[in-house]
Amino acid sequence: MQKELSEKRQIFIGSIISYASLVLNILIAIFFTPFLLSKVGNVDYGIRNFALSFVTYATVFGTGIASAYLRFANLAKNKHGEEGVKDVDGVFLKIFIVLGAIILFVGLILSILFYLKVIPLKKYTDEQIFVISFIVFLSFFIVGFKLPFSLFVLILNFKKRFIFRNLRYLLASIFEYAFCTLFLLLGITVFKSKIIPLTIISFASELIFGLAPLFFLLKKYKYRLHFKINVIEKSVYKDILAFSLLSLLIVAVMSLNDATDKIILGFLSPMYVTIYSLTVIFNGYIRTFADTLTVSFTPRITEAATNNDINKVQSNFNFVSKITTLLLCLIVFGYVACGREFIILWLGSEREIVYYYSIPLLVGMIFLYPQHFSIQIHRAYGKQKFTAIILGLSFIFNVILSISLIYIFMNILSPVLACVIGTFTTYVLETIVLSIYNQKKMNLKQLNTLVIILINVLLSAAISLPTTLLIGLLNLKLIYSLLLKGAVFATIYLLIQYFINKKEVHMLFNQLFKRKKNEEI
Repeated sequence: MQKELSEKRQIFIGSIISYASLVLNILIAIFFTPFLLSKVGNVDYGIRNFALSFVTYATVFGTGIASAYLRFANLAKNKHGEEGVKDVDGVFLKIFIVLGAIILFVGLILSILFYLKVIPLKKYTDEQIFVISFIVFLSFFIVGFKLPFSLFVLILNFKKRFIFRNLRYLLASIFEYAFCTLFLLLGITVFKSKIIPLTIISFASELIFGLAPLFFLLKKYKYRLHFKINVIEKSVYKDILAFSLLSLLIVAVMSLNDATDKIILGFLSPMYVTIYSLTVIFNGYIRTFADTLTVSFTPRITEAATNNDINKVQSNFNFVSKITTLLLCLIVFGYVACGREFIILWLGSEREIVYYYSIPLLVGMIFLYPQHFSIQIHRAYGKQKFTAIILGLSFIFNVILSISLIYIFMNILSPVLACVIGTFTTYVLETIVLSIYNQKKMNLKQLNTLVIILINVLLSAAISLPTTLLIGLLNLKLIYSLLLKGAVFATIYLLIQYFINKKEVHMLFNQLFKRKKNEEI
């Protein structure tokens, strides 16, 4: 009984810390981004985002492999107990070490190619090219260094040590941004650059907080890894690699569209990268917000799929789809209502265009997110192959379409708008194809989900657009207009949704904070 209470407490407090981290990161985005822009300028901000975009390709390697850990750790525990789990830990550590070494080597080669101008950057000065090559190398080094240690975070997750895991993320964010702010205020430079120190601080943060889970496991659990397989079959290597490669491709496509667009734009001008980075920043945060809400459903769906309980899988998918739609509509159309004022106050009137560029991507995310969540169901059933192919093709299509639009309509479209159109079109295609696949092959009923999304989008737009237009006629100061539009939209929207979806709202609250012991969706 004590163990159960302890686990519930871990989930409850861990959830609170997770939401606190999310709120903190959003506040950081709101306050730190304009501060950083004011200290380094549009060009250096764009250079930094351009350089960091390359390491995104390396980051997804770890994410893709990590997504397979829970599956194989659970399988090993069911079959071989704790000894089997330690064997799986040893297998993953070897994989992470090899991947980390590869990432370090690739980062070194890539930075040399930039520095020697083998990869041409005609729009940049020699000093800027040096900064890019240095940040590329250091960022790849950070990813390669921390990759083996990410295993210990996965072990914490498997052991349900949510408090320590989430507290680590929270403290790491506070540490990194506090020191970045301090360095910028003091005007500290490295090689005459203000943005290189920010990457160095990231490395220091990873060094300190990356090692913390290892020391926690050693002290709390007297943890020891098995580098030699003792009880699981060696064929598990092949299964892990095959499963992980598919997961890697899926995670890569879901993560790389934004990074690839930044790279495309970076070869044209760092100014374009700045505008695009600011445009997609909200997409990243609402995706994180939705993931935070739905993360606890993944084990439930995996268990239901393992037991071949399609009804339970369907009910969980329906609930997740509906509740994320309600919340994303609140955020996205609240932004539509008062986002223009927010962007002007946040970034200045010269970057007002960010508001208009970001709207289609945010609205597209409302439709796409439930389909992306359904990939968890594909993974639970071991049916990732088709998903990986479709997402891979959509990624290629996005790159081709974005580049084509840039060069065909060079004198008509902004390159940033071309990339926005390419990414939005990809969202639409992925939503359609995954919906058809879920209906035909996964036996997940989709019509109800799509109707709910469409009704809520239309309802939200019917509240948001009149609110924007009518209050806009009052010619209030920006801050008053922002607050009034946001308050009016949120009040009307929440009242309508509460009375229409009262049951789902209560179920979500109970799910998030585990108020009921064995509540089922």
